[in-house]
Amino acid sequence: MFKKRKKDIKGTILFEVVLSVGILATLASAAAMIIVSSLYANSFNRNSLVAVNLARDGIEIVRNIRDTNWLKYSTEIEDKWDIYNVDEDKRYENDGARYIPIFDVATRRYYLDLINSSSDPFDLDYDDLKDDEKAAANVRLKDFDGTDIYTNTTDGAGEGTLVYREVALVCVDIAGVNCNEYEIVSSVQWKERGKTRTVDLVSGISNYLK
Repeated sequence: MFKKRKKDIKGTILFEVVLSVGILATLASAAAMIIVSSLYANSFNRNSLVAVNLARDGIEIVRNIRDTNWLKYSTEIEDKWDIYNVDEDKRYENDGARYIPIFDVATRRYYLDLINSSSDPFDLDYDDLKDDEKAAANVRLKDFDGTDIYTNTTDGAGEGTLVYREVALVCVDIAGVNCNEYEIVSSVQWKERGKTRTVDLVSGISNYLK
């Protein structure tokens, strides 16, 4: 009888050990899932905040270019307020053309570069582009000199990031050959965990000094 009870005790202890190990494994797995989910949520929130700020920055760049035109062309405001490249006197297209904000290192100011490629630069890999499509790939922002300032520059400085940006403008108030107001769509895109994320901010600019 004593031997039987001893065997029962050993069996009970073994069962309790197996049960405890199973419970610990379940708890550890749940804790790991929580940690991974938390890390992913933190990464997504950080990237989303960066994207929103970059999209907002795209809109501000367009507005600053407009303000610069008012100063540069004070006597020709009606005809030249919507020039996006001062050096070449290029005016916005009226059909929703897309542009890349470029920072001119020499003059320390921004201008816009028209995207001529028919392909969507958001879907392009720079290494696979033809020479005439290289400009479109500039929608891929760079970390300017490792300062965590994401932009594109005329000298191509900086390390490539996973973030892309472009701005599109559509004339919503045209008078003859001149446009009095544009709708701005600033788009930022990045890929995370195999999914494409996009932030679009919409605003407008007008020539209220006309």
